[in-house]
Amino acid sequence: MTTFIIIAIVALVIGYFYYKNKNQTGNNNQKIKDESRTYTKRSIVSNSEMKYLNIIRNKFGRDYIIQAQIPLSQIVNKKKQFDGQWASELNRQIDIGIFDHNYSPVLMIEINDSSHFRQDRRQRDEKVKAILEDAGIPLLTLWLKDNDSENNIIRKIQNKL
Repeated sequence: MTTFIIIAIVALVIGYFYYKNKNQTGNNNQKIKDESRTYTKRSIVSNSEMKYLNIIRNKFGRDYIIQAQIPLSQIVNKKKQFDGQWASELNRQIDIGIFDHNYSPVLMIEINDSSHFRQDRRQRDEKVKAILEDAGIPLLTLWLKDNDSENNIIRKIQNKL
């Protein structure tokens, strides 16, 4: 009888630790998923940018290649290999790029919301503007606050092309 009780206790202890370990592993997997450092963005453009992008593609999409979220580093090269000026700014994104059919930049478009009134954003915008001017690439800035009609947006772009 004593042997039976000892075997039963050992079986219960083994079962307890097996059950506990199994549940902790499951919780750890869930915890890893919950603590993930990355997630997929719903879209690379905001709803406002999408509105402008659709207008621009509908009007100019046959004559030009229209792309969203263009890294400056894809359209601008530094002349000096170790020139620190603008190094980090070349990682900035331009909201919309208009390219000819050889993928040469024709016009870059920034769509600004109220966040661009902040000092840090104004400094960023000035740097991007200076980089594009230095490279000879035209920049058009459109402001959401202007609430431009489709015709006004098209007219502004046509004036820059």
